[in-house]
Formats: sequence, C-alpha cells, structure tokens
Amino acid sequence: MNVTLAQNNYGKSQVRLLRVTRREQQHEVKDLTFSIQFEGDFEAAHIAGDNRKILPTDTIKNTLYALAKQFPVDPVEDFSMRLIEHFLTANPQVSKVRVLAVEKYWNRIPTRGGAHRFAFASAGNEKRTSEVDGTRREFRIRSGIENLMVLKTAQSMFEGFLRDPYTTLGETRDRILSTNLFVLRH
Repeated sequence: MNVTLAQNNYGKSQVRLLRVTRREQQHEVKDLTFSIQFEGDFEAAHIAGDNRKILPTDTIKNTLYALAKQFPVDPVEDFSMRLIEHFLTANPQVSKVRVLAVEKYWNRIPTRGGAHRFAFASAGNEKRTSEVDGTRREFRIRSGIENLMVLKTAQSMFEGFLRDPYTTLGETRDRILSTNLFVLRH
C-alpha cells in the first residue's frame, strides 16, 4: 500500500518561559508560552519510523531556554526570529519554522505603601500574541492582543445603522459599551 503524506510537520507546544528580572527597587516579570512547529523533510519519520532527521521536541524546548538565557526575549518577535534562524541554520531538513508566543500580563499587588516590589496578581484574561513564520528567505510577523475586555459607561454612540422591517432598536449617542477585543497587527 502506497501512502502519501499530505502535510508534514511536528514541534513542541506549551513551553512556558517565566523571566524574572531582579532589580534592587523592584522585580520585573515576563511570562511567555511558546509553541514551535517545524515543516520540512520528515516524511520518513511519519511513514517508515525513521527518526534520523527529527530533532527531539525536548531539544526544541531546551534550545528555547538556552537562547532565552543568552538573549533578550523582548520584543518577543525579535526573539522568535532568533529561534527560527537558529533552527534553520542547524537543521537543513527544516524548511519553515513557526513560533507562536502568548504573553500573560501581571500587575503588582497594591499595598498601603504603594505597589509591591515583587508580588504580582494576574492582570486579567488579556494576552499579547505573536506569530512569526520564517524560512531561509523571509519572515512573516503577526502580533496582537486577545481577550482585552473594554468597558465604557457613557458617550458611546450607535447610530446610522442599517434598518429593515424588524429593526426596533433606536439610535443613541449615550450608551454603555462592553466588548472583548482581539487586535491583530501584520
């Protein structure tokens, strides 16, 4: 029986990287979760069980940690491009690398004397997102924010909208606006 492999990739998902920068006055926190996907010449592994061209996913994770110790992770797009360049340089069987990064935000816990120097609470559900695809010829970057809850309690207008025979909503210049935003930048 002949097998044709339609899509050919593998990688490591949900690699958590928590970087704490300890300064005398206060600590800074960077909380990132990465997923890294390789595309390339891996058909033998998927069809015949031949792993000679497979970089172990544990090595992918360890490489991320090693490079994060050597280089800044901010901005995450630059760090992602560095990861991609590393994997493409060291692995000729890889033709494309995709790095997805999600950053969770943390707020300092308030105290009577002001914001705590090294204690944090989750800032909410919003997360900064980054997707970087790279080949040996080019990079494609998409960044954004997801699950950003926005509330405006006055002066939000809704007027000039389309009407049909079933429209009952009246126009207004002063209403409550509550929404969950997903913002994407190319």
